[in-house]
Parts: sequence; structure tokens; C-alpha cells
Amino acid sequence: MSTKRFEACVCTDIGRVRTRNEDCGDVWLGSSASRALAMVADGMGGHPGGDHASRSALDRTALAADAGLPGRRPVEWLRQMVLDANRAVRSEQIRTPSHARMATTMVALLATGSSVAVAHLGDSRAYRLRDTRLTQLTTDHTVAQAMLDEGTYRPEDLARSPYRHVLTAGLGLEDEPEPVVARHRSLPGDLYLLCSDGLSNAIPDGEIAEILRDQATLATTATSLIAAANAAGGPDNITVALVRRLY
Repeated sequence: MSTKRFEACVCTDIGRVRTRNEDCGDVWLGSSASRALAMVADGMGGHPGGDHASRSALDRTALAADAGLPGRRPVEWLRQMVLDANRAVRSEQIRTPSHARMATTMVALLATGSSVAVAHLGDSRAYRLRDTRLTQLTTDHTVAQAMLDEGTYRPEDLARSPYRHVLTAGLGLEDEPEPVVARHRSLPGDLYLLCSDGLSNAIPDGEIAEILRDQATLATTATSLIAAANAAGGPDNITVALVRRLY
């Protein structure tokens, strides 16, 4: 029996339309793969320096991971990590005037033992596949989603809303954002997906679930998800990070 509790992988692609990739993704495994950290950041399109924003956030996360993944208080640690990443983006805005409006989404997952903590700002998402059921663990921070929550929109209006890409939260938009952080029970066999909206806007959740259910290697699954988004037109950069609990 493997001593690894988790396995993880990440894959990113420029898509079929964009001229540069403003997404970033990374995964880290603790000693003996007893813990896992995954993150996806999507630099805001149309804002100069979007790629620098996502990279700055990821670099700060790497420093936190290299310092040691926590064994306790994962929710508090993950929240602080997101706030530190925001400070890194804000510092880059000050250092480089041409990047003064750069910003990025962020979704991060920390798996420790029998639970996972998920933090996010923006519309990059986290999903969980348990057995054959796909559950979205995050709620998009967009104007369209807010209108849906308020009852102004119906669910069927979201796909064609001009506001579904307008973010209400993200790194670099304010000095002290309030990331949404939640803890979820984890079971052996659970498969977690973090993705930029280049995936979730390109293919429906049902297709995402079908690919995840194939139970292929994580690398093959990530490649299949990106291929499906590109087959649907690849209108945006696509990044996926996968974490599976083995036992």
C-alpha cells in the first residue's frame, strides 16, 4: 500500500484565442504526500499586467508552502496565505506604475488528513467529485452571481449575462479583501478540481464530471479537460489543478 495520502497535478494552456497566458497554477505536496496545497490564479483580462498579478500571487504562495504546510488550523493558515498574496500583488502595483490596475482571481485548496480548506476570491472555482457526484465548492464573485443571489437573475440568464465576467472580488482590487474560506470533510477517493473560468465557461459541469469520472491518471484527466475546453473554442486561457485523496 502506498504511503502517499494525496496526489496532485496542474496543467495550463493558452487556449485558442488569447495571445498570452495570464493564468497560473501550482501544486505542492507535504512530506510523504501527507498534505497537499493547490492553487489557480487567473489574471484579469484587459488589465495591464494580468499575467504579473497571477504570477505574483503564486510566488507568494510558493514561499508559504516552502516554509512548511500546516498540520493544524488550515482555515486560518489558508486565509492568511491569500491575504499575503494580495499584499504581494498590491506591492507590485506600487513598484510598477504600468501595472497599477493589475489584478487576479485566486482559488486555493489545502488538504490535511480528513478535511480540506478552500479559499477563493473571484470566479476561479473549486469542485469535488465524490463517487460519481460533482459538487461546486465555491460561488463566483461576479456581478451576475450577485444579481442571481438577489433574485434579479434566473439561473438560465447567467450564461448570456454581460456581467458574468465582471468581478466583485479579487487580489489587487483592495488593500484588505475578505476571502471566502470554508472547510469540508474529505473522504478516501475524493477528487478535487481547481480551475480558471477558461474551463468552467467553456464546457458545462456535466461534461467536466464525465471527464473526472473516467478515473484516469491525474495528468491524463487534466489534459482531457483542457482538450475539451479547446474543442469548445478555447476562448480563454485554461488552467486546472487536481488533488486526489488516496486513503
